[in-house]
Amino acid sequence: MDTKEYITKFENKIKEVLCEIPSISIEKTKKDVRISPLFQADLIMEIFLNNKRKNIIVEIKTVGEPRYIRSAVQQLSSYLKKTIDAYGIIASPYISEKTGEICKEGNIGYIDLSGNCVLSFDTIYIEKKNYKSIACRKRDLKSLFSKKTTRLLRILLSRLEKIWTQTNLSNESNVSIGLTNRVIKRLYDLEYIDLDQNKKISLKNPTKLLDLWRENYSYLNNEVQGFYSPLSRKEFEERLIEYMSKRNIDKYAFTLFSGAELISPFVRTNQTFFYFSGDREKLTKENQIKPVTSGANVIILNPYDEGVFYGIQKVQKRNVVSNIQLYLDLYNYKGRGREQAEYLREKAIKF
Repeated sequence: MDTKEYITKFENKIKEVLCEIPSISIEKTKKDVRISPLFQADLIMEIFLNNKRKNIIVEIKTVGEPRYIRSAVQQLSSYLKKTIDAYGIIASPYISEKTGEICKEGNIGYIDLSGNCVLSFDTIYIEKKNYKSIACRKRDLKSLFSKKTTRLLRILLSRLEKIWTQTNLSNESNVSIGLTNRVIKRLYDLEYIDLDQNKKISLKNPTKLLDLWRENYSYLNNEVQGFYSPLSRKEFEERLIEYMSKRNIDKYAFTLFSGAELISPFVRTNQTFFYFSGDREKLTKENQIKPVTSGANVIILNPYDEGVFYGIQKVQKRNVVSNIQLYLDLYNYKGRGREQAEYLREKAIKF
């Protein structure tokens, strides 16, 4: 869709909303209007509200990420401070909750192609929410949380104080420089990272990034299989640790309640949960555990990506996944997983 099509669509969408108010009449509209040496409005709608003239100035952004919306809000606000009887609206195909807040903080209205909007001027207040987005938001988020992409997120969230270059991140995560570049650009547009004048990367908003990731993650991303051991949990885990040690196997790590019990215990369990990347048939046979469809007391997760092993902790001679991975696994786990996840976040992650 080109710019002219967007202008026409948003003109019709705004008219549709404003015409619901009997005291508003729309006199005329103008497109691509230079209204100052530094600012050109995509659309100006001249309206009358209770017989009083007002100009609605619309700035259209085809990309609705926070960085672009914030820039547009600042530019529009700067112009509006120098004029009277005018109100500004940011229009974009998709306005998220975050970008909507940026608009409201700047006293600027917003509207998207789905009809979600907040318009507030004079005696008028219009708010429409929760219309299903017709923009490709879910697909965009899916790409941000794909297998290899999450290696980059895990590193950034696990090492908050470190300043990175793209090359450093690419090498640390074993992710191609091309994919690293695309992910960094996306995170920058979403305002989760900062880039200094030398393009060095620092994490800006770890809390919201972790919140977003947990909503787009499930431990079921991994292949999960249940087994039964006749041993007690303590006996089985001691045997398992000895087995891993004797064979110099490091691609394993406790997770879920087994991991949380070693870091920030809150919920107790009789089951053992661990990641294992290796010969599962040999592991199960030599540790005398059998697959079951119910009553499992040993749960083995085959990792969806080797990145789950990044930042392994050694606790009581046991490998435990990083606190970030542990939180993600727990958050959407059945039963009391979320309680344990939030306790872990409060006591160990602390953001």
